[in-house]
Amino acid sequence: MSIRSINFKNFFVSIGLFLAKRKFLFLIFLGLIALGYLGAIIYFFVLQSPAQIQPTAKNVSLNKQLYERVISSLSARKAEFDAEATKTYPDPFN
Repeated sequence: MSIRSINFKNFFVSIGLFLAKRKFLFLIFLGLIALGYLGAIIYFFVLQSPAQIQPTAKNVSLNKQLYERVISSLSARKAEFDAEATKTYPDPFN
């Protein structure tokens, strides 16, 4: 009694030929692969995630001077932006 070795190249070629001859089965096969891939993504990234994320009890403190500088800088930029809206430019096609 001899042990038969499996030739993987011929096996995969025969599966490819089988599915090429039966195009509808090939589409179903591709759909099953896509559903399996989607199921794995949902399982690992949605169902395996922790249910509750506990917030930390950490107080946040802001530097008042830095906060005021940032707010004044943002208001100056907004004023410049609003001033640009009132400008009129000459029509280059006249």
